[in-house]
Amino acid sequence: MIRAAYVVKNNGDPLYVRRYHSGTDESSGHSPIPHHVRTCVMLYSSSSSTNPDQPYIMEHSGNMWVYSFLENFSLVIEATSDESPAALKKKAMSLGRAMARGYGPIVASWSGQLQDVTGLEELVDDYVQMDLQLPLDKSVPAIEEAITEILQKHDVAYVAVLDAQGQMIGGNVPDAHLRMIREWLTTGTLRTSMDLVPSALEISGYSVQTLRVRGLTAVAASYRGSSRMAATRAVSELGQAIMVSL
Repeated sequence: MIRAAYVVKNNGDPLYVRRYHSGTDESSGHSPIPHHVRTCVMLYSSSSSTNPDQPYIMEHSGNMWVYSFLENFSLVIEATSDESPAALKKKAMSLGRAMARGYGPIVASWSGQLQDVTGLEELVDDYVQMDLQLPLDKSVPAIEEAITEILQKHDVAYVAVLDAQGQMIGGNVPDAHLRMIREWLTTGTLRTSMDLVPSALEISGYSVQTLRVRGLTAVAASYRGSSRMAATRAVSELGQAIMVSL
């Protein structure tokens, strides 16, 4: 399990702590960031050999520590040793990039804690929990049935459900569109909401609606040149179907 997420300025100053314990979570401006984390951030962020596009995993005290080095700060995820290193790296990279886009300018001039910055806690939770509730085998047929019904009911180009890595669980997304959606998901470029509010993007003239529900992403696209309302209704219904099936 993921135990904590830390944000540290590259000079070692602590910025943010979000801890997760046995299904509960808490943000704490008073919870200290481990000394070895701050030391590693200062050491590696100042090294010319550190690749900012490559997360690094270190082991300490029986846990894994995943470091993602950004321009003005570093994100560190602490996890137990039973977590997948590859999944942790993807998660650290996606969350780090999302934080850099949303809060990079704030971090550059910030002194003190970031606990009260609007939206930061939700952003961290969004990515930390993104693939903790993948569908059980028995849920897949229900999801596929919902996709078929929605395709028959709504005048849309395609509908699908993707996992946290952008792999299609069911649906009919064209390969070219799927590659772009997958890239946006895995790099953090696309951040869909956890609260059933669809997000929109354009792919080759198609209005694509996305919606993340319990670590999965529902996708629906209107036909080129048509209103996006059909896709919005379709993706909302698919989100509800995912909630019921899991």
